[in-house]
Amino acid sequence: MDVATPFLETLWGPNLLAAIAADINFWIYASIGTNEGDAVGIAFFILFAAYVFVRPRARRQPAMIVSALGAIAAAVWMSLREKGTLDYGYLPPYVLFVVMVLASRAFARLRRREKRT
Repeated sequence: MDVATPFLETLWGPNLLAAIAADINFWIYASIGTNEGDAVGIAFFILFAAYVFVRPRARRQPAMIVSALGAIAAAVWMSLREKGTLDYGYLPPYVLFVVMVLASRAFARLRRREKRT
């Protein structure tokens, strides 16, 4: 029996949720004028990484582990931004996460292709 792939383990699931978190972050900044919205990004990145490391099926996939490492790196970057140490705007941590997700899925596709041949 083939089981459907969970939303967070697809290519577009994490990217869509990252875009929604970035939008919420922006709207919080636009409405109150502070960086309090960074907590949304930090929470999203930490919860995504926790999902990968807690779920056995996701832990077995190298692409998901690379995505989780991207989420951890993005959470660290967002935390440094919150402290004022590494502030290049709210968008770069999200871009880092999306790039890591896309790169991990591209490498996973290459591995599957190599296994078939």
